[in-house]
Amino acid sequence: MAARRLNPAVREAERVYNQRRRKDTEYRAAEREAQREYDQRRRQDPEYRAAQRAREQRRRTDPATRDHVLALKRLSEHRRRAVQYGAETDGHTGDDLLNYWDEIGVYGCGDCGGALDDGYEIDHVLPLIRGGSDTVDNKLPLCVDCHASKVDRCPWEFYAGRYAALAPYLAPFAESCPRLSEDEIQARVTAYEARADSGDDGADT
Repeated sequence: MAARRLNPAVREAERVYNQRRRKDTEYRAAEREAQREYDQRRRQDPEYRAAQRAREQRRRTDPATRDHVLALKRLSEHRRRAVQYGAETDGHTGDDLLNYWDEIGVYGCGDCGGALDDGYEIDHVLPLIRGGSDTVDNKLPLCVDCHASKVDRCPWEFYAGRYAALAPYLAPFAESCPRLSEDEIQARVTAYEARADSGDDGADT
């Protein structure tokens, strides 16, 4: 799925399709009605309801599952912040993110490489306040400690602070990603709103 989404031709075709779909009011109404009927049938299915109860029980009692669900729920907060900073977004889901990490071979903390057994955070590699995007290729899982240490620093600044011997080499890269000024943020937000008004909010889904 992630490889398919990284194909420029596929992304452009999906963008055009979704732009047309958003503008077609009859299609959107029919889609909502079909989804409502589907959800109603599922809620009335005893097997589905039993499976839902079992899944919710696992989510409440299994620490690893609970931490994973909490991390993915933060995607909605990421989207809110993307709007706040006028950042590019690709409308990815939790599955898209997990598929991308699997594709690039990320199975632990994106910084220290440690296991994520004690929970993890989803980090913007280049923070939104530094001009980063809310896209799958700008996100990595970080253990709680690394995420708390990195905060809103760009990766070069973070590593320069963590490894003093690398600081002289990384400093020039860190200086190339300063925090956005209020005027820059406003300009990005204006551009984001213009894209949204035209039906092209930068998302593929």
